[in-house]
Amino acid sequence: VGEYLAVHEPGSYIARYFTKDCRYVTDTLSVVFAALPIVDTNSYSCMEIGTGKVKARNRPEDVTDKQFTWKAGDGSILRTVYGQQSDSIVGLLPGDYTLQISTTYGCDTFVPFTVKPIPTPVAVVDVDTLVCAREQVQFHNVAPQLFNQWDFGDGYSSQEVAPAHSYKQGGYYAAVLQVTNMEGCSGYDTSLIHVQELLLQLLPSTTTALRGEAVTLSSRAPEPYTVLGWTPARFFADQQAYTQSLHIFKTDTFWVQGQSTITGCTSSASAIIQVEPYVSMPNAFSPNGDGLNDYFRPVIVGKDYLTNYLQIFNRWGQLVWSGYGSQAEQGWDGSYKGHPSDAGTYFYTIGVTLKMGKQIS
Repeated sequence: VGEYLAVHEPGSYIARYFTKDCRYVTDTLSVVFAALPIVDTNSYSCMEIGTGKVKARNRPEDVTDKQFTWKAGDGSILRTVYGQQSDSIVGLLPGDYTLQISTTYGCDTFVPFTVKPIPTPVAVVDVDTLVCAREQVQFHNVAPQLFNQWDFGDGYSSQEVAPAHSYKQGGYYAAVLQVTNMEGCSGYDTSLIHVQELLLQLLPSTTTALRGEAVTLSSRAPEPYTVLGWTPARFFADQQAYTQSLHIFKTDTFWVQGQSTITGCTSSASAIIQVEPYVSMPNAFSPNGDGLNDYFRPVIVGKDYLTNYLQIFNRWGQLVWSGYGSQAEQGWDGSYKGHPSDAGTYFYTIGVTLKMGKQIS
């Protein structure tokens, strides 16, 4: 009782011994060694995300089912599987780990391994951090990698090594550069861009004018500035004036460009002046049926108007003809109660409604 013998080779062993009642006994024992799986411990991982992978592969001659227990350096269990001949684990950060392998025969083996760190690629942004709105900003990646991703902080991005970008509005923007090496590890660098903007305005005295009406255009800004110019230039003799006055004859868009005397940033502002239809009336017509000037009717230059009425009176104030809507636009054919009127002087009244609801009579 208590005798034992350690064996180191698989095979059949014979044990002969006497029992307590002096009987002679011979036993045959078969010893099988479970081969240790091949554990690939040559693993690497990025510093910021776990990319390490380790695999325990069963040897071809071994068909023993095992239990694999993967443990972190502090002993906490990361993964346990039962009844498999091979197993693997992924998503490991750099550090020390242990794989415990157990068999149904009671064998228990611990395999330590280390996931080595992959150096994090360095991202370095070179950019002017004080810029003007709508001007090109040149970004430089001092240490480019296999993949380069820029986020300019305003919803736009680029994968160029040295992109150019312009910010449409003033403010502060965090521009982030992400560089990624061939192993999938990423490094980051951030630059805070201060975008300055001249908030230039162009304020017209009215946005809807009659044809030939005088309109005043005034430039404004919340900081000191100088006026660089006006367009269309043919309307403005003094290109550096802060306020302009002109007569409007057709709908047009006017621009002013200015420059801040504090930051040097430039900006432009515009205003659209809508010209209401221009109503004119002829002073004669010849209703003789030759197809030329056969109707007395309004001549309206423009669009979006409604002719309400047209009335014709003789020189004694008698109403000889009236038309409304489309009939008024067609005009008077020179007749009175179906007969041609006498040549002479007549008087008219007309009413027109313009686009903005303005009444002309």
